[in-house]
Amino acid sequence: MSSHEQSFLGTFQNVQRGNVLIIEDNEDTAEMLMQTLSTVDFGVRNVASRDEGLTALARNLYQFVILDFYMPGMKAETFIEKVRKLSDTTKIILITAASEAPALARGLKVDAYLGKPFSPDKLITLIKGI
Repeated sequence: MSSHEQSFLGTFQNVQRGNVLIIEDNEDTAEMLMQTLSTVDFGVRNVASRDEGLTALARNLYQFVILDFYMPGMKAETFIEKVRKLSDTTKIILITAASEAPALARGLKVDAYLGKPFSPDKLITLIKGI
């Protein structure tokens, strides 16, 4: 582990279990995710970029990260690699409208994926199963 990574890890202020970090730039999707997860007592935070997501992860360790694949800025692959270096316990769920979602999820080595559109019930079932 590089000194930069050790320094980054050392900045965790709180370890939060049962909390979900949503990284989604579409306001309607983010709101649906937040409402759905709040109904089953998860602590939920949404950020609109992967850079903001890394900042949030530097302050708190989340049990789950829900990541939209198609977003501007940092590539999903780069973000996932950085998250894996920070925590081997954070579960990453990829959400995407891509038709090749299963292959994409395997290639990115995420813990689970949901193809858009998806129902709130499917999201809750997926999270409870991880």
